Amino acid sequence: PPPPSPPSTSKRLIFGLSLAAGLTDVTLFKSTTAFPTMMTGNTMKSIEAFLSSRYLDGMFYLSLIGVYTTATAVYRMISKVVPEDGGGEGRKVLLSTPRVLSPIVLLLFLLSDHYFPSPRPTLLLLSFAYGLINSASIESAGTITCMLTGHMHKLANGAVSGNVGGDKAQRRSIAVLTGFGGGVVLAVLGLKAVPGFMRRGLRSVL
Repeated sequence: PPPPSPPSTSKRLIFGLSLAAGLTDVTLFKSTTAFPTMMTGNTMKSIEAFLSSRYLDGMFYLSLIGVYTTATAVYRMISKVVPEDGGGEGRKVLLSTPRVLSPIVLLLFLLSDHYFPSPRPTLLLLSFAYGLINSASIESAGTITCMLTGHMHKLANGAVSGNVGGDKAQRRSIAVLTGFGGGVVLAVLGLKAVPGFMRRGLRSVL
């Protein structure tokens, strides 16, 4: 059987997904005040819009939530047909759910970059893409890469016990926090240096 993948591969993937989520959230929130990855924020925005009689805005935020949850359902349905790990330990990996869905995610990012300059269609495309990405990160890497509260909780518990970074879960949390924070910093600096830089195809590169 092939040797198991080194743990650093998983951490690099988690770091990269977190960095992309930080970049995407900051740049789109600044232009649209909505999130393609965090449905808690969209739920709050939707309720606030409805209570302020901005019904179209409220429906838009609800549509982001619907698109995201639909993507997670699509991931689950495909994972029932294509194994998560491509067939299990000790078998040659030919197909896995993330590999099957990767071209779809790339297409959604390309469309968001090049064919939909309007921010709202872009957000719908990216919410679907991140529903797939976050499902893959949970199922394949064992963590979620766009929400930080749980990771901060794990590290705070580790600090109290004097064991920060001492187990795999905490190391994953460190990768998420550093990746997402790095993405936020890059987004803020990038927007300051080159306004609108995310419209130049960077999401597809990510």
